[in-house]
Amino acid sequence: MEQLLTAGAYAYINHPRGVTVKGDDLEVSSIYKWYAEDFGDNDQALIEHLKRYAKPQLKQALQSFQQNPGDIDFEYDWRLNQSE
Repeated sequence: MEQLLTAGAYAYINHPRGVTVKGDDLEVSSIYKWYAEDFGDNDQALIEHLKRYAKPQLKQALQSFQQNPGDIDFEYDWRLNQSE
């Protein structure tokens, strides 16, 4: 079960619906805001969590946000809940 959770975290964080870096902006899913206490309840802890599962390019981008913390934009695509 632990392997499945790890694989899921890796896939989600490295997909644009989980984490996106656009220039100086860091957008993450609102799930990280809704369940903040599960991810350390502050921006630094959240970035550490994301880096743990991020691919090298994303990890490098996250490092710059950790060194120079700013606002994290929490986004959620509600269209994901619609049936087709």
